[in-house]
Amino acid sequence: MLLIGGAVYLGTVEDRPMTAMKIAAFVGMPHPTVIRRLRVLCRLGTIERVGKTYRTTAKQLDRISRRDLDAMIRLVRRASEALSR
Repeated sequence: MLLIGGAVYLGTVEDRPMTAMKIAAFVGMPHPTVIRRLRVLCRLGTIERVGKTYRTTAKQLDRISRRDLDAMIRLVRRASEALSR
């Protein structure tokens, strides 16, 4: 869930919301798995669906510190690079 949440967060802060297909490709998970986990994150109020895209909620953005953001970005990028090899 951390990778999926991180991907959604990156899309939000870069003002490029991601679809479930883009998230699946980014984190290297099957699309159905990503959909199930996105639903859970939506129910928890961590992310929200806007049309076909997903964004981190404003409430969640307020909770995330810059240090947490940097750590999350590094983790998602490392995971993405490892999956690309």
